[in-house]
Amino acid sequence: MTIIEAVIHVMKAASKPMTPAAVASEIQRINLYPFKTKDPLGVVRAQMRRHTQGYDRPVASPTPCLKKVGKDSYVIL
Repeated sequence: MTIIEAVIHVMKAASKPMTPAAVASEIQRINLYPFKTKDPLGVVRAQMRRHTQGYDRPVASPTPCLKKVGKDSYVIL
């Protein structure tokens, strides 16, 4: 499972807008992804941003699956 797959899994289960902090916390709580970093939140935040509709950077995903719906909340497209 990739990080973005873990993100989508958690967000589908919650079925509500979520912040990267809430997503990262839930991924760790249910041991969905084995983070090998001291900053799991930073990794989750970066992956969520990268897969967000309208993110215009060279590292942006060609197939976005998230939409930003507030200052720091996201939903699945």
